[in-house]
Amino acid sequence: MTCEICSDDYGISLCENDCSYLMCSDCINKLESLNCPQCRGILNIKLFVAGKITTNHPDQYTRRFVLKSEYEDFGEIKDNLRHEKCGNITINDEDIIDYDDFINLEQELPIQQIIPTTALTGPYIIVDDSCEPQHGYWQSSDYADVKPISDIVNKRNHQAIVNCDVFVLKLNIMYDCFRSIAEWGIASALGKTLIILFPDEEKVEKELDYIDTSDLDKLLKDHVDYNMKKTRQKEDDKDVKERLVKKFIKNKSDKMQSEFYMFAAESIKTLDKLSFTKKEAIFTSHPIFNITYKEYVKNLKNIISKKRPLQKEEENEE
Repeated sequence: MTCEICSDDYGISLCENDCSYLMCSDCINKLESLNCPQCRGILNIKLFVAGKITTNHPDQYTRRFVLKSEYEDFGEIKDNLRHEKCGNITINDEDIIDYDDFINLEQELPIQQIIPTTALTGPYIIVDDSCEPQHGYWQSSDYADVKPISDIVNKRNHQAIVNCDVFVLKLNIMYDCFRSIAEWGIASALGKTLIILFPDEEKVEKELDYIDTSDLDKLLKDHVDYNMKKTRQKEDDKDVKERLVKKFIKNKSDKMQSEFYMFAAESIKTLDKLSFTKKEAIFTSHPIFNITYKEYVKNLKNIISKKRPLQKEEENEE
Protein backbone atom coordinates (compact mmCIF):
# COMPACT_ATOMS: atom_id res chain seq x y z
CA MET A 1 0.00 0.00 0.00
CA THR A 2 2.70 2.42 -1.06
CA CYS A 3 2.20 5.80 -2.69
CA GLU A 4 1.36 5.42 -6.40
CA ILE A 5 3.45 8.49 -7.24
CA CYS A 6 6.73 8.18 -5.32
CA SER A 7 6.55 4.52 -4.21
CA ASP A 8 8.56 5.54 -1.16
CA ASP A 9 5.93 6.26 1.44
CA TYR A 10 2.67 4.84 2.80
CA GLY A 11 -0.35 5.75 0.68
CA ILE A 12 -3.82 6.75 1.88
CA SER A 13 -7.12 7.28 0.06
CA LEU A 14 -8.54 10.80 0.24
CA CYS A 15 -10.63 10.53 -2.92
CA GLU A 16 -14.33 11.18 -2.51
CA ASN A 17 -14.98 8.12 -4.68
CA ASP A 18 -12.83 5.89 -2.42
CA CYS A 19 -10.95 4.69 -5.48
CA SER A 20 -7.84 2.52 -5.33
CA TYR A 21 -5.33 5.29 -6.13
CA LEU A 22 -3.13 5.83 -3.08
CA MET A 23 -0.90 8.81 -2.34
CA CYS A 24 1.26 9.94 0.56
CA SER A 25 0.79 13.35 2.18
CA ASP A 26 3.91 14.82 0.56
CA CYS A 27 2.78 13.90 -2.96
CA ILE A 28 -0.76 15.16 -2.31
CA ASN A 29 0.66 18.54 -1.28
CA LYS A 30 2.61 18.72 -4.56
CA LEU A 31 -0.43 18.17 -6.79
CA GLU A 32 -1.36 21.09 -9.04
CA SER A 33 -5.06 20.42 -8.45
CA LEU A 34 -6.90 18.57 -5.70
CA ASN A 35 -8.41 16.07 -8.12
CA CYS A 36 -7.63 12.38 -7.98
CA PRO A 37 -5.10 11.57 -10.74
CA GLN A 38 -7.00 8.36 -11.48
CA CYS A 39 -10.75 9.12 -11.36
CA ARG A 40 -10.63 12.96 -11.13
CA GLY A 41 -12.75 12.91 -7.96
CA ILE A 42 -12.16 15.58 -5.32
CA LEU A 43 -9.48 14.84 -2.72
CA ASN A 44 -11.43 16.03 0.30
CA ILE A 45 -12.90 14.61 3.52
CA LYS A 46 -15.80 16.64 4.90
CA LEU A 47 -16.47 16.46 8.65
CA PHE A 48 -19.23 17.58 11.00
CA VAL A 49 -17.91 17.82 14.59
CA ALA A 50 -20.86 17.66 16.98
CA GLY A 51 -20.52 18.45 20.67
CA LYS A 52 -21.27 21.06 23.29
CA ILE A 53 -21.39 24.39 21.44
CA THR A 54 -20.83 26.66 24.43
CA THR A 55 -17.41 25.27 25.29
CA ASN A 56 -14.78 27.42 26.92
CA HIS A 57 -12.34 27.20 24.00
CA PRO A 58 -13.92 26.77 20.54
CA ASP A 59 -11.64 26.69 17.49
CA GLN A 60 -11.73 26.99 13.72
CA TYR A 61 -11.15 23.26 13.28
CA THR A 62 -14.45 22.18 14.87
CA ARG A 63 -16.77 25.21 14.59
CA ARG A 64 -18.18 27.55 11.94
CA PHE A 65 -18.51 31.18 13.09
CA VAL A 66 -21.58 33.30 12.36
CA LEU A 67 -21.47 37.08 12.85
CA LYS A 68 -23.75 39.97 12.03
CA SER A 69 -21.89 42.16 9.56
CA GLU A 70 -24.26 44.96 10.52
CA TYR A 71 -22.74 45.07 14.01
CA GLU A 72 -21.32 48.51 14.63
CA ASP A 73 -18.16 46.87 16.01
CA PHE A 74 -18.01 44.09 13.38
CA GLY A 75 -14.34 44.77 12.52
CA GLU A 76 -13.35 44.94 16.19
CA ILE A 77 -15.15 41.66 16.95
CA LYS A 78 -13.27 39.93 14.12
CA ASP A 79 -9.98 41.29 15.45
CA ASN A 80 -10.84 40.07 18.97
CA LEU A 81 -11.58 36.59 17.66
CA ARG A 82 -8.18 36.42 15.98
CA HIS A 83 -6.02 38.10 18.62
CA GLU A 84 -3.91 35.67 20.66
CA LYS A 85 -4.92 37.40 23.91
CA CYS A 86 -8.62 37.17 23.04
CA GLY A 87 -10.22 34.47 20.87
CA ASN A 88 -6.91 33.16 19.50
CA ILE A 89 -8.71 31.77 16.43
CA THR A 90 -7.20 31.62 12.95
CA ILE A 91 -10.04 32.29 10.54
CA ASN A 92 -10.25 33.93 7.12
CA ASP A 93 -12.85 36.56 6.23
CA GLU A 94 -14.38 34.25 3.62
CA ASP A 95 -14.99 31.61 6.30
CA ILE A 96 -17.06 33.94 8.48
CA ILE A 97 -20.77 33.41 7.77
CA ASP A 98 -23.03 36.43 7.73
CA TYR A 99 -25.96 36.12 10.12
CA ASP A 100 -28.51 37.17 7.47
CA ASP A 101 -27.27 34.40 5.16
CA PHE A 102 -27.43 31.92 8.04
CA ILE A 103 -31.08 32.58 8.89
CA ASN A 104 -32.09 32.55 5.21
CA LEU A 105 -32.53 28.79 4.74
CA GLU A 106 -32.76 29.21 0.96
CA GLN A 107 -29.19 30.56 0.97
CA GLU A 108 -26.68 27.73 0.52
CA LEU A 109 -23.71 28.05 2.88
CA PRO A 110 -20.21 27.13 1.66
CA ILE A 111 -18.15 24.54 3.50
CA GLN A 112 -15.06 25.68 5.38
CA GLN A 113 -11.79 24.27 4.11
CA ILE A 114 -9.51 23.59 7.09
CA ILE A 115 -6.58 22.27 5.10
CA PRO A 116 -6.50 21.56 1.35
CA THR A 117 -7.88 18.03 1.80
CA THR A 118 -10.13 18.45 4.86
CA ALA A 119 -13.28 20.54 5.19
CA LEU A 120 -15.74 21.37 7.97
CA THR A 121 -19.47 21.51 7.23
CA GLY A 122 -20.66 22.40 10.76
CA PRO A 123 -21.85 23.04 13.42
CA TYR A 124 -22.16 26.79 13.93
CA ILE A 125 -21.43 29.32 16.65
CA ILE A 126 -23.53 32.49 16.64
CA VAL A 127 -21.14 35.10 18.01
CA ASP A 128 -22.65 37.70 20.34
CA ASP A 129 -22.14 41.36 19.52
CA SER A 130 -20.39 41.82 22.87
CA CYS A 131 -18.09 38.85 22.34
CA GLU A 132 -14.71 39.39 23.99
CA PRO A 133 -13.03 36.08 24.97
CA GLN A 134 -9.86 36.22 27.05
CA HIS A 135 -6.72 34.22 26.19
CA GLY A 136 -8.70 31.75 24.09
CA TYR A 137 -11.32 31.09 26.78
CA TRP A 138 -14.96 31.94 26.10
CA GLN A 139 -17.72 32.75 28.57
CA SER A 140 -21.43 32.07 28.02
CA SER A 141 -21.90 35.79 27.32
CA ASP A 142 -19.67 35.50 24.24
CA TYR A 143 -22.30 33.31 22.57
CA ALA A 144 -25.52 34.77 21.18
CA ASP A 145 -28.83 33.44 22.53
CA VAL A 146 -30.12 31.05 19.84
CA LYS A 147 -33.46 30.20 21.48
CA PRO A 148 -35.38 32.59 19.16
CA ILE A 149 -33.90 30.84 16.09
CA SER A 150 -33.52 27.30 17.44
CA ASP A 151 -35.52 25.83 14.55
CA ILE A 152 -33.20 27.50 12.04
CA VAL A 153 -30.10 26.30 13.91
CA ASN A 154 -31.42 22.72 13.87
CA LYS A 155 -32.19 22.89 10.16
CA ARG A 156 -28.79 24.38 9.35
CA ASN A 157 -27.05 21.65 11.32
CA HIS A 158 -29.16 19.04 9.53
CA GLN A 159 -28.04 20.48 6.18
CA ALA A 160 -24.42 20.38 7.36
CA ILE A 161 -24.77 16.74 8.44
CA VAL A 162 -26.19 15.87 5.01
CA ASN A 163 -23.14 17.51 3.41
CA CYS A 164 -20.53 15.73 5.57
CA ASP A 165 -18.76 12.43 4.95
CA VAL A 166 -17.79 11.81 8.57
CA PHE A 167 -19.88 12.67 11.64
CA VAL A 168 -17.82 13.12 14.81
CA LEU A 169 -19.46 13.22 18.25
CA LYS A 170 -17.08 14.84 20.74
CA LEU A 171 -18.50 14.32 24.22
CA ASN A 172 -17.83 16.84 26.99
CA ILE A 173 -16.97 15.93 30.59
CA MET A 174 -20.58 16.40 31.73
CA TYR A 175 -21.90 14.17 28.92
CA ASP A 176 -24.78 16.63 28.52
CA CYS A 177 -24.48 17.57 24.83
CA PHE A 178 -27.98 16.15 24.27
CA ARG A 179 -28.76 17.75 20.91
CA SER A 180 -25.46 16.46 19.54
CA ILE A 181 -26.32 12.96 20.74
CA ALA A 182 -29.64 13.26 18.88
CA GLU A 183 -27.74 14.38 15.77
CA TRP A 184 -25.83 11.09 15.89
CA GLY A 185 -29.15 9.44 15.05
CA ILE A 186 -29.63 11.78 12.08
CA ALA A 187 -26.16 10.98 10.78
CA SER A 188 -26.72 7.27 11.32
CA ALA A 189 -29.98 7.36 9.32
CA LEU A 190 -28.14 9.14 6.51
CA GLY A 191 -25.47 6.40 6.39
CA LYS A 192 -22.55 8.61 7.47
CA THR A 193 -19.30 7.29 8.89
CA LEU A 194 -19.62 7.75 12.66
CA ILE A 195 -16.84 8.52 15.13
CA ILE A 196 -17.21 9.11 18.87
CA LEU A 197 -14.58 10.84 21.01
CA PHE A 198 -14.61 10.72 24.81
CA PRO A 199 -13.23 13.29 27.28
CA ASP A 200 -9.57 12.96 28.13
CA GLU A 201 -9.36 11.86 31.78
CA GLU A 202 -6.05 13.71 32.16
CA LYS A 203 -7.78 17.02 31.36
CA VAL A 204 -10.95 16.59 33.42
CA GLU A 205 -9.58 18.29 36.55
CA LYS A 206 -8.47 21.29 34.51
CA GLU A 207 -11.85 21.50 32.75
CA LEU A 208 -13.62 21.57 36.11
CA ASP A 209 -12.01 24.94 36.79
CA TYR A 210 -13.42 26.61 33.68
CA ILE A 211 -17.00 25.41 33.19
CA ASP A 212 -20.17 25.18 35.25
CA THR A 213 -19.90 21.71 36.77
CA SER A 214 -21.57 22.40 40.12
CA ASP A 215 -23.31 19.01 40.24
CA LEU A 216 -20.12 17.15 39.40
CA ASP A 217 -18.12 19.29 41.82
CA LYS A 218 -20.51 18.42 44.64
CA LEU A 219 -20.29 14.70 43.88
CA LEU A 220 -16.51 14.93 43.83
CA LYS A 221 -16.35 16.89 47.10
CA ASP A 222 -18.75 14.48 48.84
CA HIS A 223 -16.71 11.50 47.60
CA VAL A 224 -13.43 12.95 48.88
CA ASP A 225 -14.88 14.08 52.23
CA TYR A 226 -16.58 10.73 52.85
CA ASN A 227 -13.48 8.68 52.09
CA MET A 228 -11.18 10.99 54.07
CA LYS A 229 -13.36 10.48 57.14
CA LYS A 230 -13.86 6.77 56.48
CA THR A 231 -10.12 6.11 56.34
CA ARG A 232 -9.40 8.65 59.10
CA GLN A 233 -7.04 10.69 56.99
CA LYS A 234 -5.84 14.16 57.90
CA GLU A 235 -7.92 16.85 56.19
CA ASP A 236 -4.80 18.59 54.84
CA ASP A 237 -3.23 15.43 53.33
CA LYS A 238 -2.99 16.56 49.69
CA ASP A 239 -1.56 13.28 48.39
CA VAL A 240 -4.50 11.27 49.67
CA LYS A 241 -6.97 13.83 48.33
CA GLU A 242 -5.31 13.73 44.93
CA ARG A 243 -5.54 9.94 44.80
CA LEU A 244 -9.22 10.10 45.76
CA VAL A 245 -9.92 12.70 43.07
CA LYS A 246 -8.21 10.60 40.39
CA LYS A 247 -10.10 7.48 41.51
CA PHE A 248 -13.42 9.34 41.40
CA ILE A 249 -12.73 10.68 37.91
CA LYS A 250 -11.63 7.25 36.67
CA ASN A 251 -14.72 5.49 38.04
CA LYS A 252 -17.04 8.22 36.79
CA SER A 253 -15.44 8.17 33.33
CA ASP A 254 -15.64 4.38 33.08
CA LYS A 255 -19.30 4.44 34.05
CA MET A 256 -20.27 7.20 31.62
CA GLN A 257 -18.23 5.78 28.76
CA SER A 258 -19.77 2.33 29.22
CA GLU A 259 -23.24 3.85 28.70
CA PHE A 260 -22.18 4.69 25.15
CA TYR A 261 -21.19 1.12 24.30
CA MET A 262 -23.80 0.89 21.53
CA PHE A 263 -22.49 4.12 19.99
CA ALA A 264 -19.00 2.60 20.05
CA ALA A 265 -20.22 -0.60 18.38
CA GLU A 266 -22.05 1.37 15.67
CA SER A 267 -18.97 3.50 15.00
CA ILE A 268 -16.84 0.39 14.41
CA LYS A 269 -19.52 -1.01 12.08
CA THR A 270 -19.57 2.13 9.91
CA LEU A 271 -15.78 2.14 9.66
CA ASP A 272 -15.77 -1.54 8.67
CA LYS A 273 -17.51 -0.54 5.44
CA LEU A 274 -14.48 1.51 4.34
CA SER A 275 -11.17 0.39 2.90
CA PHE A 276 -8.26 0.37 5.34
CA THR A 277 -6.54 3.21 3.48
CA LYS A 278 -9.71 5.31 3.69
CA LYS A 279 -9.95 4.69 7.44
CA GLU A 280 -6.34 5.77 7.88
CA ALA A 281 -7.01 8.86 5.77
CA ILE A 282 -9.86 9.91 8.06
CA PHE A 283 -7.72 9.65 11.19
CA THR A 284 -4.91 11.68 9.62
CA SER A 285 -7.27 14.27 8.15
CA HIS A 286 -8.09 16.43 11.17
CA PRO A 287 -6.26 17.82 14.24
CA ILE A 288 -9.04 16.50 16.50
CA PHE A 289 -7.75 12.96 15.93
CA ASN A 290 -4.52 12.16 17.73
CA ILE A 291 -4.68 8.38 17.30
CA THR A 292 -4.59 5.92 14.43
CA TYR A 293 -7.57 3.92 13.23
CA LYS A 294 -6.31 0.76 14.97
CA GLU A 295 -5.79 2.62 18.27
CA TYR A 296 -9.27 4.12 18.00
CA VAL A 297 -10.95 0.74 17.50
CA LYS A 298 -8.93 -0.75 20.36
CA ASN A 299 -10.15 2.05 22.66
CA LEU A 300 -13.77 1.51 21.63
CA LYS A 301 -13.59 -2.23 22.25
CA ASN A 302 -12.20 -1.47 25.71
CA ILE A 303 -15.16 0.85 26.37
CA ILE A 304 -17.61 -1.80 25.17
CA SER A 305 -16.02 -4.30 27.58
CA LYS A 306 -16.70 -1.92 30.50
CA LYS A 307 -20.43 -2.36 30.08
CA ARG A 308 -21.50 -5.01 32.56
CA PRO A 309 -24.86 -6.83 32.81
CA LEU A 310 -27.38 -5.02 35.03
CA GLN A 311 -27.14 -7.56 37.84
CA LYS A 312 -23.37 -7.16 38.10
CA GLU A 313 -23.69 -3.36 38.08
CA GLU A 314 -26.11 -3.48 41.00
CA GLU A 315 -23.84 -5.84 42.92
CA ASN A 316 -20.86 -3.54 42.29
CA GLU A 317 -22.74 -0.48 43.56
CA GLU A 318 -23.62 -2.31 46.77
